[in-house]
Order: sequence, then C-alpha cells, then structure tokens
Amino acid sequence: MDNMSVFRVLTGIALIGLLSMGMTCPGIDANPKSKAECVTQYTKCQLPSGPLGVCDIGKCSPGETPPCLVCMPQH
Repeated sequence: MDNMSVFRVLTGIALIGLLSMGMTCPGIDANPKSKAECVTQYTKCQLPSGPLGVCDIGKCSPGETPPCLVCMPQH
C-alpha cells in the first residue's frame, strides 16, 4: 500500500469517528430553555423575540447575585 492509500484510510476512519460522536458542540444543550431556565452557561435558550440564543453571563438585575446567566443572541 502506498502512502496516499494509507492517508485515505486513516482520514476515512477519523471522519467516521467524528461523525459517530454527533454534530453538536460540547456544553450546548439540544433543548432550548427560556431565560428563567438559564442555570448552565452555554446552553440554548429561547429569546423573547423568537430566535434561539445561548445562556451566558450578563448584566444582573437589581437584587441578583453575580454571576447572572441571561439568554443572549448567538451572533
């Protein structure tokens, strides 16, 4: 077997391994949560305007103890 064939086989095995792990990002929950449910950083949430956002550290409301997780736009 030549070097190019070995490279193709190893690339194919690596690709199969990556695809078998799924196409999601670690730390991102597949089920969106509302702002009130932002308890874990980087989980998906539903923005009041409709599109999906991500729970992340943001500005705290009066009386809240930092760090405060809020639903933020992804882009």
